[in-house]
Amino acid sequence: MSENILMCAVGAQGSIGTTIAAGVVLLPSNPEMILSTLITQQRPSKLHGCIGAIEYCGWDLEGNSFDDSFDKNSPFSRETYSAVRNQLNNKMIFPSPIPDLTIHEQVNSIRKDIKFLREKFQNFKLVGINILPAANFSYEDYKDYSLEEIYKLSGKKFQDLAYIIAFLLEGFPFVNFTPNPIELPAIVKLAEEKGCVLCGRDGKTGQTYWKVVIASAFAARSLTVEGWYSTNILGNNDGQTLNQPNFAVNKINQKSQVLNDALGYEVDDHIVRIDYYRPRKDNKEAYDVIDYKGFLGENMSMRVSLLCKDSVLAAPMIIDLAILSLYFQYQNKKSGFIPELSLFFKCPLGGKNLKTFQEQVSALQAIIKSNKGSQEEAIKNYA
Repeated sequence: MSENILMCAVGAQGSIGTTIAAGVVLLPSNPEMILSTLITQQRPSKLHGCIGAIEYCGWDLEGNSFDDSFDKNSPFSRETYSAVRNQLNNKMIFPSPIPDLTIHEQVNSIRKDIKFLREKFQNFKLVGINILPAANFSYEDYKDYSLEEIYKLSGKKFQDLAYIIAFLLEGFPFVNFTPNPIELPAIVKLAEEKGCVLCGRDGKTGQTYWKVVIASAFAARSLTVEGWYSTNILGNNDGQTLNQPNFAVNKINQKSQVLNDALGYEVDDHIVRIDYYRPRKDNKEAYDVIDYKGFLGENMSMRVSLLCKDSVLAAPMIIDLAILSLYFQYQNKKSGFIPELSLFFKCPLGGKNLKTFQEQVSALQAIIKSNKGSQEEAIKNYA
């Protein structure tokens, strides 16, 4: 049975949000272009044809706009943006809650917006999606806080906690695509009590995705990695934020940990850099130098050069995660973390120890594969 999905994005008018929204606008007129990039709609999948209508809405800072985001970051072609611009500007984007409020006060404000959305989109299932920038502090000091204690925290400092709490209280799944570790124990407990799915953390889109693929291949061949140097340059808001060390700490730690996890041992000489370079805009360039040792103790080396569009890689993953979170919550009656979604994240959360690329792909395919159905049927069903 097809589901109508309302994607509710936090940071809705950033590069990734603008790209998702463009895809949502284009889906009715060109379903093949969009559905062909979704894992959930590939052959064979029990989720083929599960998409009814998709709508996009969310929250962003007052004064932000899709136009400004596109002009600054150019996440996709100007021709495509011109084709969708008028419809994008009609999307329902709420102003973010007043920063000076407490978390509890912000939660109440967001819940009012969610209730309005439920009334307006009565035949849609809502999914919360966190695509805010990285935070510049550690959440570690707050891991033992009760929900009541979290409510008293400053909404200005914790920009995303109010959203996840509001969505869980309203009974909807939440996807955390950011590196911010917002899944505090009290919030996980709330998700389980409310029967809500949590997906996260930190989307694995470009360099880190390929790092896991290649590291898994090294491990499969018993080739020992001696050192791995990784550098990224990008010129979007993400790059500007992560160029500051205090904002980049969670992201770099998670980029570093995936290598050790995939290999099964710690690489002492593993260097990760993220540099902001404005002319690149949303076009990411990543470069890796990998030194490894093989038979007879002989040293060898590999170079990997990646040129990609950051938001174009992220957008279909987030649409897939929206589909999968609804499937797990409403069809499988799951709540809390879903470890089978490890493929999507740098820091996958859940009980299963899915570290290598092979393990992550196999776990996801075991969930979504069926013996019938095709991508062509999915497109036909949508149209």
